[in-house]
Amino acid sequence: MRIKLAEVTEQDLAVFYQHQQDPEACKMADFPSRERQAFFEHWRTKVLGSELAVARSIWIKSDSPELGETSFKQGGSPERDASPEQVSKSEVLPHWQLVGNIVSWQVPIEVGSPMIAGQKLQLASEHYTGYWIGREFWGKGIATRALNTFLHQHSPRPLLAWVAEHNTGSIKVLERNGFKQIDPIDFGFEAEQGMLLLMLEAES
Repeated sequence: MRIKLAEVTEQDLAVFYQHQQDPEACKMADFPSRERQAFFEHWRTKVLGSELAVARSIWIKSDSPELGETSFKQGGSPERDASPEQVSKSEVLPHWQLVGNIVSWQVPIEVGSPMIAGQKLQLASEHYTGYWIGREFWGKGIATRALNTFLHQHSPRPLLAWVAEHNTGSIKVLERNGFKQIDPIDFGFEAEQGMLLLMLEAES
């Protein structure tokens, strides 16, 4: 299986909308689905229309033997073809399948907010990441590899991720990519019931 990340297009949003309409997926993510108008407005204005967000579509090509999660190596770069930005939409669609999305966004904060325990790390914003894979593609290592690729292309650090404590699959995806669980209170955040906060620290 090969994976590409590509710029999100307007046509991709219809697939993303269907993914987040899945009750089982919403339960696992502990995140409510949005009605159609609210969903498209959010993506068009808060994601695609924002300078504070970076979004990529996740595409797979499965005409070769599947690459399971056991083939992923921490810190390695997954095998991939030429940059997806070099591939036109007409070339992608016949051979590649859209399976989800991955996003990073910034939340402006006051300079001097305590980000690291015992320190007053001065940051202009908090950086978060999140991803959504269609449920029919769970358990194939796609999220792990897509996040790994995204982190090589998009490098704000520290990078934070909130995840439902019962979502063990997503927790493993983050941990395999170097994220570590932190105590929100120790790091200057409010704890959220049923949620865990993980962080990918800046490289020393």
